[in-house]
Amino acid sequence: MGEKSTFDIKYNLQIYRLITSLFLHHNFLHLVGNIALLCVLGSFYEHKIGSIKFITVFLINGVSANIFTCILSNSSSIGASVSLIGIWGAIISLISNYYLLF
Repeated sequence: MGEKSTFDIKYNLQIYRLITSLFLHHNFLHLVGNIALLCVLGSFYEHKIGSIKFITVFLINGVSANIFTCILSNSSSIGASVSLIGIWGAIISLISNYYLLF
């Protein structure tokens, strides 16, 4: 389909799975949870850094997390949760840098 399949990425060179897996979800509840979190975290962070940078951070977090899990595990996965965790980390970094300045 399009999930992050370590076997297909490593041996069939289906690199596109590193990105497509970010936009697939297991069920409706998984999709709604990710959308809700993206609305809360994403709207705050996008307002601070802009749309293009937000999309870049989202994709870099997701792809790098998928690469990392390919190295450590042979499992398959789907969903944007890894990107959302990266967005959460970026927000924490933004807030801590703000408080360090003042």
